[in-house]
Amino acid sequence: MKRTWHPPTKWLTVALVIAATAVLWEIGADASRLRVVARFLAGQRVSLGSASASDDYVLDAYLAEVLALGVGLVLFLGWRRRPPGRPRATSTLIAGWWTLWIGANIVGRLVELSYRGSSSLTDIRNVTLLDIVESAALGISLLVMAEAVRRIEQRVTSQRVVPSTGKTPTRQAAAQGAKPEPVVPGEPHGQRLSRQQLGKIIVAVAVLAAGPLAIAFVVSNGTMAAGTAAPSPPAAAAAWQTSNATATACPDAMFKPSDPLTAGLTSACANVTLGSSLFSADCTKGKVPLGLSPEIFDNTGQTSDLGTVAAVAGGCDLTTKSTSVTAAVLAGDSTGPVNEPGAVIVIADFTPSSNTAGVNTVGVRVSSSSEFDVALQSGGQYAVIESTNGSTPEALLQGSFTAGQAGAPNLSKEVRVVISMKGATASAYVDGVLLGTGPTTVPNAPGGCGFSVSTNDDAHPVVATLVHLEIYAAG
Repeated sequence: MKRTWHPPTKWLTVALVIAATAVLWEIGADASRLRVVARFLAGQRVSLGSASASDDYVLDAYLAEVLALGVGLVLFLGWRRRPPGRPRATSTLIAGWWTLWIGANIVGRLVELSYRGSSSLTDIRNVTLLDIVESAALGISLLVMAEAVRRIEQRVTSQRVVPSTGKTPTRQAAAQGAKPEPVVPGEPHGQRLSRQQLGKIIVAVAVLAAGPLAIAFVVSNGTMAAGTAAPSPPAAAAAWQTSNATATACPDAMFKPSDPLTAGLTSACANVTLGSSLFSADCTKGKVPLGLSPEIFDNTGQTSDLGTVAAVAGGCDLTTKSTSVTAAVLAGDSTGPVNEPGAVIVIADFTPSSNTAGVNTVGVRVSSSSEFDVALQSGGQYAVIESTNGSTPEALLQGSFTAGQAGAPNLSKEVRVVISMKGATASAYVDGVLLGTGPTTVPNAPGGCGFSVSTNDDAHPVVATLVHLEIYAAG
């Protein structure tokens, strides 16, 4: 006869298995977070959509696990209560241990949900690895407890059979004893699983383990290596690369750091003329100029306290303490400064960070969906990057200034970056050295601009000093 479990035991066992499954999904979510963090640490560009999707996946997995653990704990406490005539199911020690274990994990999940103060990607990676180990231990504990509950219920049910005393029962006792007693089989010993049963279990475990990992791969996808960036259309990349290969230095005053800038100033060698002044910010006055908006944000676009923007003697210091946090000052918004046309010349004077991992970026036509960026790393690497209509940023050009190169800027001193945007064509210069010129797909429309600092090394803070930020109409 098939043994019928007491309903609360069934519910508790099912809840424990569901909780163990939720733990597997949490491990998968942690795997997606580790993949995103690993790509950041490797210097790859990760789309904000992928980073956000990974965070959402982790959040959903944690919430599901908290719910599953809570239900399992409530059912366990209710199951342990002894009905009339039923022997005690578990010892106080076992009950106390399991209650504290599940309670501690619920608290751990809630703490993780509120964890926003990571000082670096390395911290996030280490915490996530520890969480995976802890989750694996929790999952095993849940399955072991489910098996213990099953065996305890078998033992308790077996104890309900009243043993014979060897005495002759009275007529009344015999009449009462005429009702059939339930036949409870003894707990099986050494029963082996058939190959078919074992195969089903292996398939189920594989599906439960592979499912979260497959989703983790999908939600954390969409990254781009800095050294092997997804190329722009071949013609655009070829044009930028060709101009970079034949670039020469332009000695005109327009490209010299801190030289005066005025409307009408022309560079004959670069064929660039400054039109009317649209925006001017001088950071040497002891305060952050009006019109420059300080912004500190992480890779998901959320405000962070791991960076600063502050006026100091001689400029505005932008500091970041984490590889996932950017410090920036932005001029204008999605419509740009007043009367800014699509064709502009943006000039930024700044002193790069002494930390060679610091990345200084000047952005033009910055909007909620598109922007054109020139990134100059303090170690000499540079890149021209564009993002159009919310797409993953693409590198039009990447290169490096080599030691002793003729005309190479001295990145230990103040440098000047000049970006010219005319319709669908852009040009970028550093201290008069042409990085490149070529087509851009960033819309020819008004947009803000800004200067920012980030880092590839969270071991040391990165500080860059902005001196001037100027915007002119293209003449």
